[in-house]
Amino acid sequence: MPTLSQQDLRVLQTVLLQAEVPAEKLACAVGTRAHALRRTVAKLQAFGVLLGKRAFINSQALGLLEYHLYLKQSEVSEDQRKNLIQYLSTLDGIGLLSELSGDFQYELRLIGRSLSNFVGVTDALSKQFKLQIEGMCPVFEQEYSGPRYDSSATANIQSLGSGPAAELVRLDETDHQILSILANTSYESMRRVAQSVGIPDATLAYRVGRLERSGVITGYYYLCDVKPVAHMPMVLLMRTRLLDEERRQALRQYCRKHPQIAYLDLMLGPWGARALMRAESHQQVLDVVNDLTSKFSPYIESVQVLPQLRFHRFSTYPFVKYP
Repeated sequence: MPTLSQQDLRVLQTVLLQAEVPAEKLACAVGTRAHALRRTVAKLQAFGVLLGKRAFINSQALGLLEYHLYLKQSEVSEDQRKNLIQYLSTLDGIGLLSELSGDFQYELRLIGRSLSNFVGVTDALSKQFKLQIEGMCPVFEQEYSGPRYDSSATANIQSLGSGPAAELVRLDETDHQILSILANTSYESMRRVAQSVGIPDATLAYRVGRLERSGVITGYYYLCDVKPVAHMPMVLLMRTRLLDEERRQALRQYCRKHPQIAYLDLMLGPWGARALMRAESHQQVLDVVNDLTSKFSPYIESVQVLPQLRFHRFSTYPFVKYP
């Protein structure tokens, strides 16, 4: 396991959610020179900590709905597990799969135009794989603030997220190709993206700018493997009651500032909120759970802790076949 210096962590924290910001601008925030920042980014990539740049897509701006599905299986064999992952990898509208420990074995992210898109999937999971559906929650807002590897580097970094859009955005085939590359591949540069799509650099810049202004692309981030910094990913499912907008805003602020919380999903259904934290110890998890139930009582009634054992990214875009 590589050893990261404090400066390495500061660079990691700064570039994580600002993957398309020029090195000259980010270097000032880190207190170094652009060439030194690029050298550190290259080292983090060589270590396998930074795994490539991606665009963060707001599915709601495209008229799509997102659900988290929680599943339980009484008996799990290695063959069943492999068959399930293979089955899900072939389906449209399956974004992410987390293998969990605790009350549920799986957390599945579904994205489609209506709930009817998922009826066949849920039927197959129940009948073919003998999975019991414990809850299906529509997500109306997601925020990615990133884990805090160096708190001194986070002051001016904005979270990435998705949520309700002012109006739906219509895309053509070229837009679909651009979004598919930016969201699903570890692209090296916008010039390479233009070459892949077969359009001039200026045309790509215009189209990407339009997608950013319309809220389809809300930012750019680096995929990050937390194992080299010895953090355990943990899913926190919060059972809530009477969680109005004022309390949701307080929960957003709490999660943005907390050094171990990377994601917050606001949902409807059995659980009103879901957070993903990067924990250094089990005591740290217990401290966060106690803090949440104490600060937000009685609005957060309980918190279920589900260690994330493995994570599978199937497709961040397209979520469904092009119309």
